[in-house]
Amino acid sequence: MKILVAIANYGDTSGKFIHQLIDSYRSFSCEVDIVALSNVEKEVAEGVEVRVGLPISNPWSLPFSHRDLFAERQDDYDLFIYSEDDTLITEAHVDAFLEAQEALPEGYIAGFVRHEIDHSGEWHYSIVHGH
Repeated sequence: MKILVAIANYGDTSGKFIHQLIDSYRSFSCEVDIVALSNVEKEVAEGVEVRVGLPISNPWSLPFSHRDLFAERQDDYDLFIYSEDDTLITEAHVDAFLEAQEALPEGYIAGFVRHEIDHSGEWHYSIVHGH
């Protein structure tokens, strides 16, 4: 399997967690190419392509930059992952996604329910319970 990962990374630094994400993707047992989506030129990590530009002038549009990237490379990869620079995805997550996808009827697409675990071990489903 060949995976293309796009990570939104706004600003002039590579961010606190992006290197943990990159290390996670690089540990996968399959081939993974990583592209950082940014509004400014910068180096993120060796071997990580940086794609600069916003789809529109609104800075909140950066997360939508992956659409053109994925469309351009749709024939080159088996799986496409988009995340922001603070969302860790492991190979176990991808394996669970693929397993769930196989169990779904044709025409349905599996997804993730994002959660965070606080220091006491309590789970929070921020996206599901957001405003």
